[in-house]
Amino acid sequence: MRKRFSFLSLTTLIVYIAFVLCSTVFFREIQKDCKFDMHPFWSYKAILNGRDDLVTENILNVLFFMPLGFLLGATFMKNKWKSALLIGLCLSLCIETLQFVYSKGFTEFDDVMHNTLGCIIGYGLYNLTKYGFEKTSKRSKIV
Repeated sequence: MRKRFSFLSLTTLIVYIAFVLCSTVFFREIQKDCKFDMHPFWSYKAILNGRDDLVTENILNVLFFMPLGFLLGATFMKNKWKSALLIGLCLSLCIETLQFVYSKGFTEFDDVMHNTLGCIIGYGLYNLTKYGFEKTSKRSKIV
């Protein structure tokens, strides 16, 4: 049963990473005026100046990478949050670099930060879910 779960979670992780790369880089239109902003927290300053649309964008960037953290926990890393952080950071940096090189989007530091945060939150949710299942199964054995 455990091998089947590992295979399923690994397959889902690979499909998810392919989906992320396709939706953020490969299937995007080339933009004529490629922009980038490497100033940390620029989006928060813009939000304070009335750019309410960036609130939604920041939240979506966090949510977009939560499945990555969850799947990393389920597939490889039991109790290794630093590895999940590093993989989330590296994948996000890869996406932002490819977007810049191929003029496929707005490259920004804040996206890297939000994506990495989403990965860590997803990893934490995996651990909470695992803990809940372990507690539930121990209780059912006692009763």
